[in-house]
Amino acid sequence: MLSFTLKAVGWLTDNFFGSLIGKVAKYTVDQFCVQHGLQDDLNKLRTSLLNTKLIINMVDNMQIKDEDLKNGLTELLLKLKDAAYDADDLIDEFQYRELQHQFEQQGDEASNISSISSSIFPPSKKIKTSISSVTSRLLGRGENDDDDVTRVRKIKERLDSITAEIEKVANFSDAYGPGRGANQMMRSVNRSTSSVMVETQVFGREKEINELTDLLVKAPDASDFNNQNISVLTIVGIGGLGKTTLAQIAYNDKRVEEHFQIKGWVCVSENFSVERLTKDIIESVTKEKCDLTSLDALQMVLKQKIESKKILLVLDDVWNEDKHKWESLCAPLRSGAPGSKIVVTTRSLKIAKIVGDADATHLECLDAGSSWAFFKKCAFGSEHSGNNPQLETIAKKILPKLKGLPLAMRSIGGLLNANMDDKHWKMIMESEIWQLPQDENGVLPVLQLSYQHLPADLKRCFSLCSLFPKDFEFYEPELVGLWMAEGSISCQGNMRMEDIGSNYFHDLVGRSFFQKLKYGRYLPLYASYMMHDLMHDLAESISVAESYRVDIDKLQEIPNTLRHLSICNEGYMQPKLKEFLGYNKLWTLVLHNRESLMTCMLSCGLFEKLKSIRVLILRDCGLKELPASIGNLIHLRYLDISDNDHIRKLPDSLCGLYNLQTLIVGYGMELLDLPGDMHKLINMRKFVASNKIISMLTEVGKLTSLQELSTFKVLKDDGHRLVELNGLRQLHGGLRITNLENVGSEEEASSAKLKDKEYLDALTLEWTPSWKDNAAVHVLHEVVLEGLQPHHALRRLGISGYNGAKFPSWMESELLPNLVGLKLILCQKWEDLSFIGQFSHLEKLVLQNTLLLEEFASLGQLPCLKVLEVGGMPHLRKMNQGLTDRTNQGKCFPRLKRLYINDMEEWEEWTWTEGVELFPCLSQLDVQICPKLEMLPPLPCTLTKLYLFKVGLTELPQLREEIDGSSRQTTLSLSFSIKECPNLRNLERGLLSQHLPNIKKIKIKACRELLWLPVKRFKELTSLESLRIIDCPKLIVSMTEDENLELPPSIWDLTLSNCGNLPEPLLGCLHMLTSLENLCIRQCPNIVSFRMKSLVRLNWLTLDYCNELKSIEGFRVKSLFHLRITGCPKLLLHEEDEQGESSSLYTLVIDETTRLKLSPLRDTLPSIKFLHIESSSEVVMFEEGEMDLLPSLTSLRGLKLRNCMNLRTLPTELNAIPSLEYFEIGSCPLVQALPEKGLPSSLRNLRFSGCHEVLTEQLSKHLDEMKSSGSYSEFSHLGLLDTSNLELCSKVLSSSIDSYTFDDQLSH
Repeated sequence: MLSFTLKAVGWLTDNFFGSLIGKVAKYTVDQFCVQHGLQDDLNKLRTSLLNTKLIINMVDNMQIKDEDLKNGLTELLLKLKDAAYDADDLIDEFQYRELQHQFEQQGDEASNISSISSSIFPPSKKIKTSISSVTSRLLGRGENDDDDVTRVRKIKERLDSITAEIEKVANFSDAYGPGRGANQMMRSVNRSTSSVMVETQVFGREKEINELTDLLVKAPDASDFNNQNISVLTIVGIGGLGKTTLAQIAYNDKRVEEHFQIKGWVCVSENFSVERLTKDIIESVTKEKCDLTSLDALQMVLKQKIESKKILLVLDDVWNEDKHKWESLCAPLRSGAPGSKIVVTTRSLKIAKIVGDADATHLECLDAGSSWAFFKKCAFGSEHSGNNPQLETIAKKILPKLKGLPLAMRSIGGLLNANMDDKHWKMIMESEIWQLPQDENGVLPVLQLSYQHLPADLKRCFSLCSLFPKDFEFYEPELVGLWMAEGSISCQGNMRMEDIGSNYFHDLVGRSFFQKLKYGRYLPLYASYMMHDLMHDLAESISVAESYRVDIDKLQEIPNTLRHLSICNEGYMQPKLKEFLGYNKLWTLVLHNRESLMTCMLSCGLFEKLKSIRVLILRDCGLKELPASIGNLIHLRYLDISDNDHIRKLPDSLCGLYNLQTLIVGYGMELLDLPGDMHKLINMRKFVASNKIISMLTEVGKLTSLQELSTFKVLKDDGHRLVELNGLRQLHGGLRITNLENVGSEEEASSAKLKDKEYLDALTLEWTPSWKDNAAVHVLHEVVLEGLQPHHALRRLGISGYNGAKFPSWMESELLPNLVGLKLILCQKWEDLSFIGQFSHLEKLVLQNTLLLEEFASLGQLPCLKVLEVGGMPHLRKMNQGLTDRTNQGKCFPRLKRLYINDMEEWEEWTWTEGVELFPCLSQLDVQICPKLEMLPPLPCTLTKLYLFKVGLTELPQLREEIDGSSRQTTLSLSFSIKECPNLRNLERGLLSQHLPNIKKIKIKACRELLWLPVKRFKELTSLESLRIIDCPKLIVSMTEDENLELPPSIWDLTLSNCGNLPEPLLGCLHMLTSLENLCIRQCPNIVSFRMKSLVRLNWLTLDYCNELKSIEGFRVKSLFHLRITGCPKLLLHEEDEQGESSSLYTLVIDETTRLKLSPLRDTLPSIKFLHIESSSEVVMFEEGEMDLLPSLTSLRGLKLRNCMNLRTLPTELNAIPSLEYFEIGSCPLVQALPEKGLPSSLRNLRFSGCHEVLTEQLSKHLDEMKSSGSYSEFSHLGLLDTSNLELCSKVLSSSIDSYTFDDQLSH
């Protein structure tokens, strides 16, 4: 760890010291020093900083073998960091005091003051007001010039002294000659690999091996090579995933051996010398030594050796990002025969994009089964653990820490295998990975190489991520804001800090430090990212001396050099509170959901102690108010108080935090008002709050650093007029201006200077809907809209509530050439929309509630339109030729992919011209609430989603025939959902009558008049994955004795609910559904039994209200993940013999607890994580003969009781469930009290509703106690999800293919 601490000072050298030197040279600091006589001392300090930066460069990235030397240098570097932090605090204080001086001089005219980042301040003016004396008292010693001089000199002396000591150590090796020095300090040695396989057995990579091998032996395709004869395949992933192993397996595959005439393997590593690599390639393909040194000679030899021969070359472990070097290396390789391949392994997606000709193979972590098999082999020497059940139990607890990384399993498994003693194994289990001994091929040394290749700026940014717990979901804007506040982002010309930070973030993603999530808390609006646990360990090992995160399982001593602190376990912190408050140099403090600790901290004067704080995150800490002492935190740049929804007012002292860049109050806080001087926060770049709170900002025009302003509410009061937007020229993203009825003239509208806001991407202009409807209002709306001309760079425009009849003169393509999105809502007087046709780049168009519109303009001619939403037009009866006019190419809507039509209650007819190519690219059609529409036009074979809701169709539409007269389209992948279409009686005509083998999903719901479904043709739907028929009670299936109904084996999701006599024949086909994962049978009163013996992949089974169901042949509960049985009183479960098979049942939903007494459910109790009992008729649950059932639920984390109307008491042994974290009870009105022994102490979340008033009072009291003790967690119930089954859960929940809102679709 100490060796790597030395390497980790790289970020300090180029980033921290560089930033500090730049800060010393800032205009504001210079002005302060001139006024206080500090110029000479500050120049000397700057010289010391430059000297220190040079000295650190001498030792950066060196490995030292001598332990004493290593420890001494590490200690000195940590002292140097501490001194650098103190220097930054001092310079930052000088900046603040200069800014304070400007405010005091200019008083009410402080709007003229530029932000700290500005280079020029306006001339001083007469003092009108004085700033709060609180800050003056805080900085009292700084007002004494002699004291300031002393402080600067002390910092300089510290830096000089420590630097001199470091220089002595760095030069120590030279005093003993080259021999000693060579042993003392060494550069890291390049990694070396070969084509010879090290692993004799590979786990969990069958799919990747087959795909890579197939690509290698694939026949040449001209499009693959760009006329260069050779194509490049890339394998990307973090270190230790097995990229080299995958390449070795493919390289040695028999098919690959036979396919290529020449093969070569070169380990590239860090030294990308074209000469060296060309020489290595020659030696690898010829198996002969090469003594040439000239690049020209080397390339000519290589070209001759491989000319017209099919070659396979593996370039392993590539780090080079220089495209020119890559092209130079590849130049002679193009002489190989067509079909030649290069395989590149790299950790960087950026490199893969530079060199690869196709999408990279992204290597993922191993799944749970493969991980366990491989880890057993590494730890026990084979895939069997022998007779060591205790060691196997420990191994299973260690495995989740390794998160599927093969190198980690091999490294940690080797440590375990070296000593088969349970004490040794427990020590490893209780240690962090980065604290364990590892050789140079261990997991952290391999990952450290990725860190060493980071630019200095990114090293510091990455290390700060250790503050957040493992499995934390990172959201780019939040992380970038934190980096900015910490000073981790270096200026690059005129680029915004946010843009630079975004580049940093995506660079880290491209280098595999973060992984993009398929499922996350920000989706679908924003992408979420996560850091692999071992990458997180790496971040911790880097920042160990200055960052600390207090976890429930991490109770080490806090280092005295601490600058960044995150608290996740307040129970540990409370006894150490006084010690914690001694760390008065903290730059970062993160508290989340720590109410009791927050209370203690405030009572001990938290904000008086945090004199250096830059980042303060107090999210969901139960704050009732933000103390006035917050104004003491003069260095504060990032403040997050979101989810403290009891706060009603912010203190006035907040307005003295001139350095504040980001203020997050969140969207749930209901503030009564904002402080009146918020306009003094002149460095604030981002204010995250609800639109209601943002609208309270007065004089927002003085916040000239604002980068985002989501909404501006126009009022007639001073400070809220449209002119406030005049000076906000830095606004990015989207701006919504509301209440435009309060603008009185075109001149007032023009005062917003929207025309000058070149960075705005989206603009929405809103008038409040009003009953006032007269000529004067119409004219006013028209002149105001005329004055709101946006910048020509605007991409998206929305207009709502506009009552003018004319469109503005600037609404033309020459003045808005970049417009790609247009939304017109409640523009009630617009009758002519022909102007839209001129916007040839328009991609998205929304027309809602344009009340007078009776026909459409020629929208079909828009060549780039991809999304169209129309609706809310009560006068429109006929969709006529106006909508479907052709373009010059004879196509209507040539690029339209998504069409949404809703709320058109009078729309009766949709006309189209035969032979016209209507929507040739349409992929999604969504028609809702059009009760009079009886027919849709023929649809293209590009359609992938069809959603119909409350439409008057009498039959389904057909797919349009192709030019050859055939409607067969093998590439089609169609999902459709039909809901509440009352006129549909027969689906055997239209869409389902055509040959469509690639239909994927069918959902039909609440079509209560539906009689006929073409079930006999279902066997032809060979790609069908999901079939759901719900609430179609009149469905009839008529079969003769000779006919056999078949379902395609591709179905993985089947739901049958209240659908006539359809279930009987369909359930008779279950034996064919070998891919079935989810089976749901509801309200099927005629079902007596069915077979599920062949359903080997079934995970989810739901049986509801099948009153006559008695038996299920082949029932296998242990293989299920989710089981629900309610309203099936006659069902008796019998399970086939599954001896030796452990249960994987995770969720169980039942209506009678007596089922738990009987096999097979009784045998699953130890595995169940979530038990839901609903609609039970029982008076007492878990009676005397059932008391032993509750303690058997050893893994139970969640228990839910709902709608148990007869239940009178809760189970007496409820407290005996050892791991229960979440308890919910609702609509159980007869239960009057908690059991005598109470609830389990492990409980973290409690929810209740519809309970007896006495029980409600007891539960409320218990909930308050949980919150005050710190044991309550708002989101603990989310932990009940088994992450290994998230994909299955998502598939089951999303297979309904219901419609989304238009805005949701755009976000996708």
